[in-house]
Amino acid sequence: MYANSSIHLETSVSTTAPDYGVKPAAHPGPAQTSAATRARPVLRNLGWQLGAAVFCFLFGLSLIANNQMAGEATWFYCATLFNQGVKLYSGLHLVYQPLAILEMAQWIKLFGTSTIATEVPAVLFLLALCAGLVLLLRQSDWPDWQKAIVLLASFMLWISGASYRFDDYHVTTESLILYSVILLLLLAKTNAPRRQLVLTVTLGILCGLTITSRVNDGAALLASIWFCMLVLVPTRKILVSTLYAVISLATALAIILCTGDTFSAYVSSTITRATGTKGGSSTLLLDPILLISNSVDELSKGVPILLVLLVIVLAGLLVRRWKNDVKSVMAAELGLAALLFILSPHSLRARLLLGTLTHYLIPILVLVMYPLAIAVAVRYARWLSSGKQPWEAREILILIPLAQLVSISLSAAANPRSGYYAYFSVLLLLVTLCQPWRKQLSWANGSFLAILALLSITQIAAKATVPYSWDNLEAKPMFLNRQWYRHPVYGPMYIDRDLLQFSQSVCAEIGQGSSKPELLSLPLSYPNYFCDTPPWHGYLQTFFDTTAKSTMDKLMTELQTDPPQWIVYQRQLVSMGVQEESFNHGHPLPQRFLDTLIMQKIATHQWQLIDKKNYQGGDGWYIIRTHP
Repeated sequence: MYANSSIHLETSVSTTAPDYGVKPAAHPGPAQTSAATRARPVLRNLGWQLGAAVFCFLFGLSLIANNQMAGEATWFYCATLFNQGVKLYSGLHLVYQPLAILEMAQWIKLFGTSTIATEVPAVLFLLALCAGLVLLLRQSDWPDWQKAIVLLASFMLWISGASYRFDDYHVTTESLILYSVILLLLLAKTNAPRRQLVLTVTLGILCGLTITSRVNDGAALLASIWFCMLVLVPTRKILVSTLYAVISLATALAIILCTGDTFSAYVSSTITRATGTKGGSSTLLLDPILLISNSVDELSKGVPILLVLLVIVLAGLLVRRWKNDVKSVMAAELGLAALLFILSPHSLRARLLLGTLTHYLIPILVLVMYPLAIAVAVRYARWLSSGKQPWEAREILILIPLAQLVSISLSAAANPRSGYYAYFSVLLLLVTLCQPWRKQLSWANGSFLAILALLSITQIAAKATVPYSWDNLEAKPMFLNRQWYRHPVYGPMYIDRDLLQFSQSVCAEIGQGSSKPELLSLPLSYPNYFCDTPPWHGYLQTFFDTTAKSTMDKLMTELQTDPPQWIVYQRQLVSMGVQEESFNHGHPLPQRFLDTLIMQKIATHQWQLIDKKNYQGGDGWYIIRTHP
């Protein structure tokens, strides 16, 4: 179907059909060929990939077990309050899209609120991610062992962000995008009207779900896949692309209606107010351009590591003069990398094992993606005009990760290290499907795989050392300083010992009466969760870039007139300053005025500071009693 589809990447295996060593009986009929025999070649072609996928799944399970921190409980309370009849937007004034909350709300209805039960969706999303990587790589003609390396590297890059977790709305969004790419590739191979209809409707549903998970990512997915359809779909292009757009918007509208809020309240909270928390629309529109200059700045800080990578690649080119195959080049480059690692200073080795290599590969990928997209566009235009330019239609898929890169830059203040890199992983996967100039660039395959192997090794070490960190919170290394604890309400939980001690002490201090006290936890609700005390007036969180100014103004007015009995306040002046520079042009955020209010109340003895705890970073946790 695709032009030049017979050209394959240079590999170390034969291009003839492999002999799997299965000797059929003479004149075998259908009944004589067992299912196991038929499946054996398929499993052999997937052996390394399945092994890599199993490793990724087990590693992901370890991350899920080790990421419970004092920033938990926002999604839990969003879902719980929604189940109690509180509206997400007119009631809680959230800026989040509804899908993840609706998912959790339904899950809690079915399976309860125990910690183990509420972690199961994270495991399911992890399983979906691993399966999706395998399914997408099935479209590639690379050998099994090479695809296994790409799968492992893609997974580790996917989760490499310090704050990446599997129970967050980002993983919902990214899984939907991954399966949209898979279905689009299937759609590009079919002419059958019925199959086209089913795939198109399914794609539209996935896009609609993405819009209501992260609206900017969903809009980017809608636009990029719509254009890719016009190029990839063999027949009925206009009909298919139009149906896709209609189903996408209809699905999004149906999800919004499930919230019970008006469409006006939804738009006001999740688009108008959400844009304001990120600095306004005029700033956001500049972020995709600023992302380029910011990536150059980041690269300038990593020149020594980049030079080492260049030396390793050059060594691979020399090896290729004597033994021209992917395995030899890759083995030589990895061997040289190991030698350089051993000879490097201890401080550099420590940095590499904390993910420094990934840190500097990210801006490289940013700077590669823009010109790569331009090159594909030029190739496509020349092919349209002359029909002689070599062109593989699947190259147009570069639009999907490019659109997601632009989207994520809008919410990350043009910071290349946003912490969410699924679109780069999709780019790596697409390299195995539609690498342009295959004959000319086949020499780079060994170096490409060697760098991916290095990325995997260093990132595994980094995530094992710091499974999760966000703002001032940082988890201990995997399975260290953790214990099983049976919570009186939520049952067994695998919790950090320091967090357990901190949480128990907070509950002991505020729970001295016979009834549950009123508790406002700022900026996040974990003390409410652990102490089984609902958030005061539904204030789930007041974090800097996810809370609208109107919500903060209302909160401060209520604190002045009729505050709750208890406030647990994590003071974070440094983090607040960073957020002010990133999202508010250096001007004070509403949280700055809230901090001033709290400190004044304490200084004037209107509120009593019961204790100050120095758990994790920041400026301490203030345990405040506002009235007896």
